[in-house]
Amino acid sequence: MGATRAIAIAFGLTALGAGGGAVLRAGGMPPREVVELTELPWTLADFSGRDVPVSDRVRAELRTDALLMRAYENEDAPVWTLVDYHRTQRLGATVHSPRICYPGAGWRVESADVGDIDGSPVRWLTLRRRDDARMLACYWYESRWGRTPREVGLKAAIVRSALSRRPTDAAIVRLSTPIAADDVEAARHRVVALFRLLDPRLREILPFAEDDAA
Repeated sequence: MGATRAIAIAFGLTALGAGGGAVLRAGGMPPREVVELTELPWTLADFSGRDVPVSDRVRAELRTDALLMRAYENEDAPVWTLVDYHRTQRLGATVHSPRICYPGAGWRVESADVGDIDGSPVRWLTLRRRDDARMLACYWYESRWGRTPREVGLKAAIVRSALSRRPTDAAIVRLSTPIAADDVEAARHRVVALFRLLDPRLREILPFAEDDAA
């Protein structure tokens, strides 16, 4: 990335952080693709899916353009799958951050670590509720510039899209599962297993794969 482009992106990030949005309004273009999350299969190997109802209040808060909340269950436990897609990053309708949303829902973040699954970057969260229930979550963001597990990485990608007159659409994918008997590794194994089944289908449905290497 050239120095001029790096300075422009830094300026755009500063504008967004200040509650601006001029960069997003000035650049970018609407995506051509229509995202149909319902095309995700209900059955993936030994996982069977069922949709989880999402209240109108939550939908209004997310201001999403395509939303899927589905529980994929095998004989062990469910893996709750959230895919939240936004066609544009307009003010008040940006992709949410689990590190903010989980505490707001009563979960305390015990650890937050960046890692990867088969080379794909993800962030792992270990969570605990007041009743001592525990959960493991894994999430990442997708944009026209690939995947990132970091919120600031998503913001940089969106600014880059706007400056390049490309679509500023983005998505978050989040997988979460209970931690039973403090067995974090069993929970991680379950999430990784579903990721490997789900990932090829997501790449077909979300409109980012062809731009990942751009």
